[in-house]
Amino acid sequence: MLTRNKKKLKAQAVFEYIMLIVFVLSAFLIFQKYIARAISGRWKQVGDSFSDGQSFDPETTLECATFGAVHDTEDARFPETEVWYRVDCFDANCMTPCYHDPIDAPQCKACIMACQDPDCN
Repeated sequence: MLTRNKKKLKAQAVFEYIMLIVFVLSAFLIFQKYIARAISGRWKQVGDSFSDGQSFDPETTLECATFGAVHDTEDARFPETEVWYRVDCFDANCMTPCYHDPIDAPQCKACIMACQDPDCN
């Protein structure tokens, strides 16, 4: 009689585990849309944190760079004030005066000042 009760208890335990698995899987199936949205939202939040809330859009995003004495870097050829300029303007107009050897510092500075953009600040 004792072995018969053990078999019933084992069968009941197996049945309970199967029911637990069924409930957990059904919960995942029912809430899969919410889980996927939560994961996507978190993924976007983490991605936005890398760009300080500024997402890149190739048609509207400005690529800006800085010129001048930044923090503790000093270059005697360039001004002590910091200037933000558009990279596309620099690439189109300032490559020759700024990257030739020797650098034409006054012309490079004037070219970068011409590429200055208030939207970059």
